[in-house]
Amino acid sequence: MYKFPVPAREIIGRIRKEFPFLAWKRYRLIDHGWDHFVIVLDGKIVFRTPKDVRYRRELKNEIGLLSYLKKKIEVGIPDYKYVCRDRTLAGYDIVPGRELTLARFRGLTAREKGTVARQLARFITALHSTPRSVLKKYHVRRDDPRKRWSKYARDMKRMLFPRMRRAEIDAVTRFLDEQKRESDRRIPFSLVHR
Repeated sequence: MYKFPVPAREIIGRIRKEFPFLAWKRYRLIDHGWDHFVIVLDGKIVFRTPKDVRYRRELKNEIGLLSYLKKKIEVGIPDYKYVCRDRTLAGYDIVPGRELTLARFRGLTAREKGTVARQLARFITALHSTPRSVLKKYHVRRDDPRKRWSKYARDMKRMLFPRMRRAEIDAVTRFLDEQKRESDRRIPFSLVHR
């Protein structure tokens, strides 16, 4: 894939080669993400490319999953319109709107808040009702809460308990026990947003 540090010019060169019909004046590289480099063209088009080989398949699957979801979801989600032949570089028109911050939400009328709540509820319902066959088709990663909590508890005991007082250890132990009981429940596999 790319050698570090990744020159934005290398990614821009790929965009020009794959999509010669696109024109822009400015671009911005976002390289601090976990798994992809992002290039934003004139604040209008977003391109993503995997940082390494592990994420190649994930981008291909994301493109397919979002294509499926856009027919089911009323709110704006990325709609990949520009996909290179090897599917390691893909772009979409930026999703319009502004981030709904807490301050912005507080400034909404009761009616507007109700609209937002209904949109959010429909979005979450659509995610959670995505058929298992679709999740398998696009290789959606599974999260195992039992493994996650087991590791969390081990790390907590190893790193924090030596620095805590007995009463604090007892309180955290009760919390961890409660979380373990909760994570032991059978939770159906569903698509979630993080």
